[in-house]
Amino acid sequence: MTANLATPLPEDFFTYISKDDNSSIEDQFRLYNLRRASGISLEEIAKKKEENANIEISASLNEAYEDIIQLIGYWLDIKEESKRFIAVWVIGTYFHEEFNTYPYLFFNAMRGSGKTRLLRLLSWIGNKGDGTIQNDMKEAVLFRMERNKILCIDEFENVGSKEKQTLRQILNSAYKKGLKITRMKKSHRDKEEKFVAEDFEPFMPICMANIWGMEEVLGDRAITFIIEKSNNPCITKKVENFETNELIKKIKANLSVVKCSVVMPKYNIIDLWNTYLTEKYNYTTLHTNINTQNNTTTSQDYQGNLELFNKIDEAGIDGRNFELIFPLLLTAKRIHEDIFLEIMKIVQNIVREKKNDETVESKDVSVINFVSKQDDLRFQWINVKELTRKFRDWLGDSIDEEQWLNEKWFGKALKRLCLVSKKKRMSNGNQVLLNVDKAKEKSLMFKQTGEDEDAN
Repeated sequence: MTANLATPLPEDFFTYISKDDNSSIEDQFRLYNLRRASGISLEEIAKKKEENANIEISASLNEAYEDIIQLIGYWLDIKEESKRFIAVWVIGTYFHEEFNTYPYLFFNAMRGSGKTRLLRLLSWIGNKGDGTIQNDMKEAVLFRMERNKILCIDEFENVGSKEKQTLRQILNSAYKKGLKITRMKKSHRDKEEKFVAEDFEPFMPICMANIWGMEEVLGDRAITFIIEKSNNPCITKKVENFETNELIKKIKANLSVVKCSVVMPKYNIIDLWNTYLTEKYNYTTLHTNINTQNNTTTSQDYQGNLELFNKIDEAGIDGRNFELIFPLLLTAKRIHEDIFLEIMKIVQNIVREKKNDETVESKDVSVINFVSKQDDLRFQWINVKELTRKFRDWLGDSIDEEQWLNEKWFGKALKRLCLVSKKKRMSNGNQVLLNVDKAKEKSLMFKQTGEDEDAN
């Protein structure tokens, strides 16, 4: 657009009008003078433009969200709430770099249930996805992965084996930004072959699937979905054509454009969240009140997020679960307020089930529950070997307990969980005084999971 006016355009001209306005320069200049004369500030104009941009972005994300749900429903027979959660997770992969953590998705299903189809689908629509699935994952592949690209791993059965130790260590770190893996790489300098240290940050969005379940530590970083086998012929007889699917192309194009359109906020949402927690739960005067700082912008940003923070805090999610869920709640909020509230209910159910599974399956939780029941041993020295035998009897029959449950493991578990008040070495082995009260206190943390909510 060129101006035919006799005088140069003012420096702030394009702040008051739109660069994309196709009307004549004279009409735009009259609009400029009108807005200046009406007393509308530059800040108000900029705020209005930002609000309009956010509305457009939200509409595009909402469309992508509904398209992903429709796409998954077309190809797979899975629960509605699972489709909605997965849709938010996929959209979040396009903003993956903004987050400090991002949960894995894990699909557990019997053979022929569609888990591979779901992985293939996600490998197409996720950030930088190209339809690739890893069936025999090697750590060398991870070292060469493009940053923030979605990674889909199928038939992930032997991750707990000794041969996969390095791969397992990398995957245990890939859910959190800043966790780095160091490896030695060959380098040829001055005709000499040397090894130099190379740091690799494996932070990336990952989804995995297998039949037999997930190893405990890695599973702790994942949101798990059970995929049931479908008997719907409209699903089971479909032939995959993901490469030419028009809806997939639309979703990828839409999310790629939105990703480029989103303006990063001037504030750090994590800093504001931590300040919110300090304001709400720290009742001493040893912290800085953000509202008293001479930083108007930060204070406004903080106030603008208070309602969001209150809703997230009232959900009652904490610890590792909160660390995993937080970026998905922020993604849902970016899409639409109604979707945020919907996902909030879904994640509460997921966390409740996850914690209930921990209570049943976690070895550490089993030790805590066992010790909490030992009131008769509260003031009695007992041999760790004898205590291990009692714990084995308390567990009952277990397919694999002989592989891990021994005196050494049990003694370390008691120490790690701070369940020993005193310890002494005797000729027949170590003896301990159990901290039964500590175990009772810890067991309540797990019993509260879901029980209180179910009672309401």
